[in-house]
Amino acid sequence: MTPEQCREREPTRPPHWTRPAAWSTLVGRDAERRLLMAGAFSPRALLVVEGEAGVGKTRLVAELLDDRAGTGRRILFGQCYQSHEPFPLAPVVEALRCLRGVPSWTLPLNPVVGALVPLLPELAEHLPSALPPLGDRGAERHRLARAVRELLCASGPTLLVLEDVHLSDTHTQDVLQYVMRHMPHQLSIVLTVRREELADASPLGRLFTELSARGSLTELRLAPLDVAGVGELAGLLVTDEAMPAGFVEALHERTRGLPFAVEVITRAMRDERAAIGDGPGWSSRSLTELDLPPALRRWLLDRPARLAPDGQLVVQAAAVLGRPATGESLAAVAGLSRRRATNGLSVALARTLLCEHGEGRYTVRHPLVAQAVYESLPTLRRREMHTRAVHALRAAPGPPSLPQLAHHARWAGDAAQWRHYAEAAADQAMAARNESAAAPLLLAVLSDPGLPSDDRVRMAVKLSRAAWAGVDHVKTVAVLRRALAEPMPAEVHGELRLNLGLLLRNQGGAGHTAIDEIACAVTELRHRPALVARALASLAVPVAIDGASLGEHLEWLRQATAAAHRVRDPVIVTAVLVNRACALMSSGDSEAWQVVETLPTAEATPAQRLHLARACVNLAQSTNSLGHHRAAEEFLHRGQELLAEADAPYLTGMAESGRLMLDWAVGRWTGLRDRALSASARLADQAAPAAEAQLVAGLLALAAGDVPEAVRALRAAVQANPNGWVPVLAAARAALVRAGGTAEDTAEAYRLLDAIRRKGVWVWAVDVAPVVVEAMVRDGRLGAAEEVVAEYAAGIADRDSPAALSALAVCRAVLAQARRRYGEAEQRYAEAEALYRALPRPYEAARAVEARGACRFTAGRDGLDALKQALTEFDALGAGWDAARCRLTLRKHGVAVPHRRGPRGYGRQLSPREQQVAELAAAGMTNREIAAALYLSPRTVEQHMAGIMHKLDVSSRQAIAATMTSRQQ
Repeated sequence: MTPEQCREREPTRPPHWTRPAAWSTLVGRDAERRLLMAGAFSPRALLVVEGEAGVGKTRLVAELLDDRAGTGRRILFGQCYQSHEPFPLAPVVEALRCLRGVPSWTLPLNPVVGALVPLLPELAEHLPSALPPLGDRGAERHRLARAVRELLCASGPTLLVLEDVHLSDTHTQDVLQYVMRHMPHQLSIVLTVRREELADASPLGRLFTELSARGSLTELRLAPLDVAGVGELAGLLVTDEAMPAGFVEALHERTRGLPFAVEVITRAMRDERAAIGDGPGWSSRSLTELDLPPALRRWLLDRPARLAPDGQLVVQAAAVLGRPATGESLAAVAGLSRRRATNGLSVALARTLLCEHGEGRYTVRHPLVAQAVYESLPTLRRREMHTRAVHALRAAPGPPSLPQLAHHARWAGDAAQWRHYAEAAADQAMAARNESAAAPLLLAVLSDPGLPSDDRVRMAVKLSRAAWAGVDHVKTVAVLRRALAEPMPAEVHGELRLNLGLLLRNQGGAGHTAIDEIACAVTELRHRPALVARALASLAVPVAIDGASLGEHLEWLRQATAAAHRVRDPVIVTAVLVNRACALMSSGDSEAWQVVETLPTAEATPAQRLHLARACVNLAQSTNSLGHHRAAEEFLHRGQELLAEADAPYLTGMAESGRLMLDWAVGRWTGLRDRALSASARLADQAAPAAEAQLVAGLLALAAGDVPEAVRALRAAVQANPNGWVPVLAAARAALVRAGGTAEDTAEAYRLLDAIRRKGVWVWAVDVAPVVVEAMVRDGRLGAAEEVVAEYAAGIADRDSPAALSALAVCRAVLAQARRRYGEAEQRYAEAEALYRALPRPYEAARAVEARGACRFTAGRDGLDALKQALTEFDALGAGWDAARCRLTLRKHGVAVPHRRGPRGYGRQLSPREQQVAELAAAGMTNREIAAALYLSPRTVEQHMAGIMHKLDVSSRQAIAATMTSRQQ
């Protein structure tokens, strides 16, 4: 066999190298990949791929080794390993062993190659005779270097790849230095290295510096992935649901963009969610609570473990301190002298395990390394270090950080000191109106079953005052209930019960229970009129189906107003006035606008401004539901201005979800679905904002035609806050019915409307009333439907709700159409359209136009113009599902409608891409799953789905599946 024939049969990667199955698609390295591919197969090329551990050097080189293009080059691969007793030349020998099975040489072998026979017995029969010893170690090493070079020369076009050369022994480095200084013409070399672990004084370190200065070396420095890269990589591993932007940002922060860490953590979270079913969402909280996977833990601990003992102790001290610390503090916590600590710090900085954070302060560079190091510490050593941290903080100049003292005292095992510092830190935070910082401190102490009764009561009252800020309400409720069982004065018990009730009502969405707790608190607080006024004002605001009628709420409002006037405390007066405005606005009472005008605007205290921020957020929610969208915009803007100077996470979350709801209503849909999904993950601990975010995500999914995803999100909205703000529940229930929900979904819509009837707040029925009326008509209950519409009309007659009037017009149009009074129905739909446009609500306006056009067709008249107008408006919004429905209606009436964005050239046939999308949709995949599988954006898939429905004359995914099946048969 000729040398040329041998080379044609040579593999393009080493025979012992296999691509790890766990590796995902290369992300964020297009430029580096092109440069590596172009340079690696050039004669006498020398490329060094640099980057820290886990940044993806091996993954990038894998593209090179896995490329089967006809390069005509032998690929020799070797790996350097960490070892206490390194085997000289091990990676070079490993690489040269790749020549077995293809021992054809393009040049006669120099006799010096015989020096390699003892190292390469599997190639002995193809090599010159072994050489006798020289008796001089230096001469032996030089002869071996020459032998390696001569063998590489004789191998013809060859690529030598050595991984992790910073771990190589000095003999290997000497050989590489010789080969690179005397590069064979047909050889190219690719090395991967962590430069921070390769001493500049080492043979390779000196050579890299020299060759780089001469331009003979190409350096590829891999930086960690940015946020977009982390999102793309994580998205490739999780294709069954969306990866919220907030989670991706948290994942990037936690992993610092290292692809290896991103992959391992994402896979661990994915597998955990699959194992437990409906587990926690993709949220920053679920990320921080995840136990480090064993493989990741071992990898993270590898580099710290290779430091000298003093360096290890300094890194451990930095992990225990958990924040930037001075060298003195690190020395104290590590238990080292200043000299030894300085040496250990220098090494840790050189190895990039620590980094400088501001002048003279140091911290662990990667959060995951800090976590792994901390968790690996034996319990006794960890406690000892925390104890030293307490002493170091006390001894440091300036006032000590009380939260840090509390943290270290807790984990040092000093319960008494922990309680003392935690309560002092909470008091300090409360004095600064930073309740969100105070609440977690108190909650942690109150979760200790060994806390004395008196301490429990005192701290529970403080926690109840701070709980509104948005701390974990589930744990807080449990802690406050436990505290209520302790003996205490009635007035203290009443305040604790009141604050528990407020927490249940606002964050917890527990309607009936909250009302009961607050009402009981009123009787216990008879000697504390300010708290009585606050309790009554809370009861006055109707927000949920909680058993109280509108009349009862108004009576509580009267009592709260009277109590506030007796107290004459400006903050209490402002709080009651805010609740009065919110109570009236939520029920559509026009007097609310007059009350809003009386709210203080100038010279308000910080406490009053917080109540005003609450007013703006709640009023924005109510006015948006009523259809006063311009007012909602103004309230949100003012509320966000006030919240910018306050520490109120719960109100901030409500403002964010309120913005999502408003943008949905007025048709600002661009990027809204991603924002909603991100918010639903970040606000998962806050029932009301999470429900609104899930609602918006579900409504947008339904409009786009992703019905399974829509149903999932809508059910999540209901489950997040089942007793919360009724218009949110009504919108979710109505959308579930429109999505073709179950009979139980329709029954739930009936029950919700009946509850609204009992409550007496008919303006809450904007979304659910039309759906219930349509369902009654379908079931042949026309008389009952007419009674509902009459009740609805009477219930909103004296209310200020443009949205309710619009929905009433739709209800009347449905009734007229059912009675075959098509002229009246068309008029009612036109009325609804005009009302919706005046709000504006473009999506509902387009649906009214579509209904008017369909009504004209039903009556035997021409509805073409109306349906074309609706189609145009749906397309403009991105409502692909509704647009497909319009097209289907037009085709049923003989009108050919071209698809707005359909690809040209395929006519009625599916394009190749549409065929792929249709097959995946028929297999039951969601739009997001299809997008991930085909590397498309969800929006692109939505557009393809609309085109598929148009070409197949269908309006549902089920029909696509049936059509695709029949075509295959």
